Amino acid sequence: METVQWYLKEIDPDRIPQLITGEIPPVVAHLLAGRGITTIEEAQRFLNPSLSDLHSPYFLLDLDRTAKRIQQYQDSGQTVLVYGHDDVDGITSTLVIVETLRLLGIPAKTFIPNRMSDDYKLSTEVYEQCRNENIPLVIAIDNGITSVDEVAYGNQIGVETIIIDHHICPNPLPPAFAIVNPLRPGCPYPFKKLAAVGLAYKLAQVLLKAPPYQQALETLLELVVLGTVSDKVPLLDENRLFTYFGLQKLAQTQRPGLKYLVEQFHIRPEDTSIEKVASRIIPLLTSGRTGDGQHHGYQLLVETDEIEIRKLYALLSQISHQWREESSQATLSAVKRVEQLDLLDEKIIIVVDRNLPISYLGKCAAKLKARFDRPAIVMSYKRDHAVGEARSIEGFDLVAAFRHCEDLLIQYGGHKPAAGFSIPFENISAFQERMFEYADQMLDWEELQPVIEVDAELPVDDITPDLIRWIARFEPLGSGNPVPVFYAENVPYDPVSLPGYAGRSGTVLMRASGSIFEQLLQLPAGGKIDLVFTLDLESPDSPTIEVKDFTEAGADRETLV
Repeated sequence: METVQWYLKEIDPDRIPQLITGEIPPVVAHLLAGRGITTIEEAQRFLNPSLSDLHSPYFLLDLDRTAKRIQQYQDSGQTVLVYGHDDVDGITSTLVIVETLRLLGIPAKTFIPNRMSDDYKLSTEVYEQCRNENIPLVIAIDNGITSVDEVAYGNQIGVETIIIDHHICPNPLPPAFAIVNPLRPGCPYPFKKLAAVGLAYKLAQVLLKAPPYQQALETLLELVVLGTVSDKVPLLDENRLFTYFGLQKLAQTQRPGLKYLVEQFHIRPEDTSIEKVASRIIPLLTSGRTGDGQHHGYQLLVETDEIEIRKLYALLSQISHQWREESSQATLSAVKRVEQLDLLDEKIIIVVDRNLPISYLGKCAAKLKARFDRPAIVMSYKRDHAVGEARSIEGFDLVAAFRHCEDLLIQYGGHKPAAGFSIPFENISAFQERMFEYADQMLDWEELQPVIEVDAELPVDDITPDLIRWIARFEPLGSGNPVPVFYAENVPYDPVSLPGYAGRSGTVLMRASGSIFEQLLQLPAGGKIDLVFTLDLESPDSPTIEVKDFTEAGADRETLV
């Protein structure tokens, strides 16, 4: 069995007593402290979500200026172009803005670029089209923060731009009429990790604050949850509220296309997990890219005709199935390439494959990162240059790494853990060498070892239905608010009695899968094990643990640090 290091999260021990009350159990207080919660008030807000805890949208720099500019188009008869992005965060944030504009009586058109054929930024061609169609304003959502020259061109020909984006800001910023971005220098917004659809909702909060619009505003949460989950932003603070209440709205949606998906995937009002959204709805919508400024996933969300909805669903299902099969083959090819070319001698993996479809780069990079426990970059060719997608581990900032190489790049952008770039063919070798050197300076080999991060110690005897119900209140779980992982020592174990363990608090079922299950069966009877595990939060009345790793108790090891 491969040795996996167990890493116990460091938590300030002084925080935990402050969170323990007669109501909150100690292990729950430990989990709260591990998520940065330091006071009883913060704990109550976390455990009892309320939309009243959303931050004031007016803390966002330029949001008030944006809202007032948009309101000037009411009753003008002029059309506004909403320029989005082709992932689910992009299409849902586009739709939130479009529906907000239309509620205000402002006609709106959309353009959703395709990363296969379009650059990940605004284009001069779009501005020229706006001039030809007498469209005076472009609202760029989930896009535009790197479009300095393009926005300047729009200004020259009389087309204004408002940028609403959540990617890291360049210097200088584009010369737009307004830029709404919580990462913008000087922006006092207290939460910096919103998805683009969250920012679109903040704009809607201002524009739809009048009482007649309140129901419509809450209905938009069914879109906000899709974009928030798809972009894998931390499910903390406002993102947690958007997801918690968005799941409820989603299960009860009256939007015909979305209602069809909810019925197909059996999403219920009592569901608090993002699993069905993340594994079923989002991959389906993601596959809807086209090459003409439209998007089949967007069309499904806005379609009202039942026959057309069924056609779109069938089309998206077919494309999604094909994408899964082809991307799996592409990932397998990338893994073989890494192993055959001995690319693991470096602290960062860089794969260049001119035949790899661009739409698979992100998935390939994510799989390589997960399999080999180090940052991964995958590049392919696109017309007259190469493009790359990168995924990173904790502690290695991709945007900072690309900034270190920016003289070699055409453009780059994204977030610390996930970013992309374009590069001239002739600069690829120099880029590889510089990235290898940068990663060598920034990472230690110890950081590249497989690790299970443990939240807290939890004796199996202490697992009860009530405790599981407490921990289930941490849902929705996901990025930034992961499934809690626990550690237990000296657990009596007998393969014959798998999957049951009879402790003083009652029987706890034990599950395992794959190689862990096979290795458990090979243990001698009557022994004890140390293990790391998660809890099944769906069935508290039948307490069940899922074993993630184990060692024989007392084994000579250094796995818990």
